[in-house]
Amino acid sequence: MAGHEAPGRRSRGHSGESGMNHKPVCAKCSREMYPKKNGVGVLDYAAIGPYQVWDADLWACRGCDTEVVIGFGNAPVARHDGAGSLTRQCAEYKEHSQLIEVKP
Repeated sequence: MAGHEAPGRRSRGHSGESGMNHKPVCAKCSREMYPKKNGVGVLDYAAIGPYQVWDADLWACRGCDTEVVIGFGNAPVARHDGAGSLTRQCAEYKEHSQLIEVKP
């Protein structure tokens, strides 16, 4: 039927400014999460070391303090290119926001 989706499938449409249809829910205590900090940096590593940094949002649970990073941009804001842009961007996140390093 048109306009209906199979159970378990999510719509890819956007709702509201955040582009999310529902706030994240904490699997541990079943509460809706809240946006704790927007614009955090997430640093990915590769075999060569620090590789790229993404801009994302940090959400948290008021019930149990669980945190999750979601809302990644469409592309990394800086990559390892030997020109120092990755180092500079990571330093800015550390100074003005938060840098979360993904463990290899």
